Amino acid sequence: MGKAILDPVSHTYKVVGDDRVDPSLELPSVSNIARLATAPFMKGLFIWAINAYISSKNIYEFEKLRHNAGVYGSYIHDILANTIKGTYEPRQESDETKQLVKVWRELMDSYGITFADAELAVYNPLSLYAGTFDAIGTVGSDFNEETIIFDWKTKNKKSSPSPNDAVQLAGYALAIEAMDSESLPMPKPTRGVVVYLYRDTKTARWCEVDLEKAKVGFNHCLGLYKAGGYYV
Repeated sequence: MGKAILDPVSHTYKVVGDDRVDPSLELPSVSNIARLATAPFMKGLFIWAINAYISSKNIYEFEKLRHNAGVYGSYIHDILANTIKGTYEPRQESDETKQLVKVWRELMDSYGITFADAELAVYNPLSLYAGTFDAIGTVGSDFNEETIIFDWKTKNKKSSPSPNDAVQLAGYALAIEAMDSESLPMPKPTRGVVVYLYRDTKTARWCEVDLEKAKVGFNHCLGLYKAGGYYV
């Protein structure tokens, strides 16, 4: 049974237990590949950095803000994953966190989602990349049930939806399709959804992804990523 293992320092993965993948290989993450989907991603970061400097007069303010945003995003992901797995233990959350979790739960209930699992590491033994997606669940009746792969994003409302978020989700779906059933014993996803949790408005938004189009986009990004630099 193959298993993808994340190195938290290099943010790369190694796969063990799958004869198709050399266990010494460091596989790039889905998120790093998907960043190539759109140039505005970098433009947005530049604008954020400039505004951070203007407001603080500190050239390092952007680094602090970006770090804090990443830490908070991981914190929310951890709460949602433990909620789905039934291992959540109440803690002293801020009002902002409580509200975001509340609107997330209400959104999932409104669509009638039944979760199968959360925070699953997957890999593509053919294209040689890996990643960890946020959740997988089902919706519908036994006669018309669909499997949905989810990704949660904590952002401000004006910064979404983003093409690279859809492409990232497609990368996970392609990896699931390429894995054997022993390594990932669950139905292949037929739908993909990015759920945005907006910190500025304390609201949640359900964004359906056209997985087939997004898969084409991800494969283009993967080709660019593997091409590397163009200078000798």
